[in-house]
Amino acid sequence: SGVVSPWVYLGMLFATFCWHVEDLFMLSVNYLHKGDPKTWYCIPGEYKEKFDDLMKRRFPGLFQRKPNLLYNIVQMLNPVDIIAENIPVYRTRQEPGSFVITFPKVYHSGFSHGFNIGEAVNIVISDWIEYGLECEQAYRREGYMKKLTFPLEWLIIENVYTLINENEKENENSKGQENESKKKTKHQSDDNSSVKKIYQNFKPLVEKELQMREQIQSTFG
Repeated sequence: SGVVSPWVYLGMLFATFCWHVEDLFMLSVNYLHKGDPKTWYCIPGEYKEKFDDLMKRRFPGLFQRKPNLLYNIVQMLNPVDIIAENIPVYRTRQEPGSFVITFPKVYHSGFSHGFNIGEAVNIVISDWIEYGLECEQAYRREGYMKKLTFPLEWLIIENVYTLINENEKENENSKGQENESKKKTKHQSDDNSSVKKIYQNFKPLVEKELQMREQIQSTFG
């Protein structure tokens, strides 16, 4: 839910969504169908850790009781106070018929100016995989027990199979064709680039799996 199928949101005057990043640092696509506008506030992804530290300093008691408070999407802080800590905050006004897209590790919050109907879904692209692995490690490090939206290992393996199959089909179709268009050449180049990026993340998974199997064999014979 929210990945395979989008969510629909009904807003009202000053209805607020608190500061948060998307699960697994995914991207999000947000469309406003009709009604009154929304105001969005966003913090660039490179300032995520600095913002985390700021929130923990501002609300030490809350974080002592709930260390994973920021994952619950229940905490607000005035953008003016955030900017005062040398953390940039950008604002945009979303009108009906327009999209807002958030990128990995981008904290965002906002509110509705009145009744409206919006729709949102999470997406990923090949460049996102490294962010997903980083987020998975952050969950483990911070003791965040939420079940992952989907297994990253499964996604990486499925993408490897898909891209390899697509490349094999293109190679078969291109046999006997000496002259290829620039457009097709660029498409193949983009595909090869995607394969390399995914393979870079796939290889460590295989190596880790082999190491774990060796440890089990050496322990239990």
